[in-house]
Amino acid sequence: MIQRPIAYIAGLGVSIPERIVTNADFEKTLDTSDQWIVERTGIRERRFARPDETVSTMGKDAAVKALCRAGTTASELDGIIVATATPDSPLPSTACQIQALLGAERAATFDIADGLSKRGDRLQHPALGRHVDMIEGEVHQHRFPAADPAPQVNAVRPVIP
Repeated sequence: MIQRPIAYIAGLGVSIPERIVTNADFEKTLDTSDQWIVERTGIRERRFARPDETVSTMGKDAAVKALCRAGTTASELDGIIVATATPDSPLPSTACQIQALLGAERAATFDIADGLSKRGDRLQHPALGRHVDMIEGEVHQHRFPAADPAPQVNAVRPVIP
């Protein structure tokens, strides 16, 4: 007998900031080099969000794309789950903010305070509903103002014993 999966991905959506920040950009303001960063992290570039780009706004954009590809609408969502270590605010939850942006009035919402947790596979359960939007997202640089280089230095060049 063939068993049907409990859940499957019906649509996928992605939203990333447009602004690309390279290691060369860091070299202009920090005592570092592209070689130093690449050797320790493998990173050559990263995306920086504008002040108006948050986990909830980008999560909403990704959700709209995923819903379209899945052939469903926000009004059909039973749940919205957001995994992030960088919520837009403590309250309301980022999932609630995305719910409001989508107009998904009947969707249950909750956040998992564990960014990029990769735990979505453990949340695939029929009790969550038929249509559940699972979103993972992080926006770190809003926590480190550009005028204060110290956090940026720590983020780029961590102290390694």
